[in-house]
Amino acid sequence: MNIAMHTPDGRPYQMFFISGHMRSGTTWVRNLMNLHPDINTQSEGPLKLLSRAVAEAKRSSWLTSSRGDMPAVLDALFERLARDYTLSLARYKPDAQWIGDHTSENLYITVPGCPHFNIIRDGRDVVTSWTFHQLRLRFLIGEPHRANMAALTERFHADPEHFAKRPADLFSVEPWVRAAARGWAEVVMADLEMIARIEAGEFPGTTICPLRYERCITETKAEQRRMYEFLGVDPDAAAEPSAQTKTSAGFPRTNPMWFYRSGKVGDWKNYATDDFRRWFKEEAGEALVRTGYEQDLNW
Repeated sequence: MNIAMHTPDGRPYQMFFISGHMRSGTTWVRNLMNLHPDINTQSEGPLKLLSRAVAEAKRSSWLTSSRGDMPAVLDALFERLARDYTLSLARYKPDAQWIGDHTSENLYITVPGCPHFNIIRDGRDVVTSWTFHQLRLRFLIGEPHRANMAALTERFHADPEHFAKRPADLFSVEPWVRAAARGWAEVVMADLEMIARIEAGEFPGTTICPLRYERCITETKAEQRRMYEFLGVDPDAAAEPSAQTKTSAGFPRTNPMWFYRSGKVGDWKNYATDDFRRWFKEEAGEALVRTGYEQDLNW
C-alpha cells in the first residue's frame, strides 16, 4: 500500500490521538471530531495490541541481553509503524488534513510531537456501561469473568430487561465489580500522571487536551469547539451534532443490547447496592477523589 503524505491539494497530513478507558466516551469524541470536514478519525485499530507486543518484547531478556540497543530499535520501529498505519487511514477521507487514531486505552506517546485528547468519566458509570457491554458480548474479554458472570449473562440474553426489573443483580458478582473498578482506577491514575508530564513539557511538541465526559454531555457545543480549536481548525465549518451521526448528548431511549447506551450521567445509582459501594471504594475510592468525582469516601 502506498502511504500518502499529503492531501490531494498538497497540504501535509497531521496526526492526533484519542485515548481513555473503555466506555468513557472515546467513540463519542471520535464521532464529534468527524463532524469537521478537515478531520478524519476511524474506529479502533491495532496500535494497542501492537504496543503491548513491543512492550513484551522489550521485557524479554533473551532478546535484549546481548543487544543493549534493542529496546530503542523496537521503539523506533513501532513509532514508524504507528505513523504509517495512522497515515494509511487517509484513504477514508483524503481531503481531511487531520488524521486521528482512536484507542480505548491508556494515554501514551505513540508518535512524538502530536496532539492528544484524553477523556475521563466517572468510574462508577464506566463500570455500569462496561458491564452491560460485556454482558451483550457474552464476556468476550474471557476468563475468569466469563465464568463468574455466566449466570447473569444468560439471564440478560433471555430477557434484556432483566436488570431493569432486578437492578441489584447487575453488581452482585464481587470479583467482577472489584476487577472492573480496579482496572478503571489504574487507567485514570496513569493518565493523570501522563497528562502532568505532557503539560510539564517532558515530551517536546506533544500537546494534550483533557476532556471530561460529564462536561461534554452538559456543554457539548462548547467542548466541541474547544476540541476543534485545539487542532487549529475552524469550529464553524463543522456540522451540527445529531442523533443520525451519534453525536447528540445521550440517546432518547436505551436498548440494553445496543453498543450505544443512553450515556446518562449517574446511571450507576440505579443499580448500586451497599456491597457495590464498599467494593468500589476499596478498589477505586482514591481514584474517584483524585479525579474529582467525590470529595472523600463518604458516598
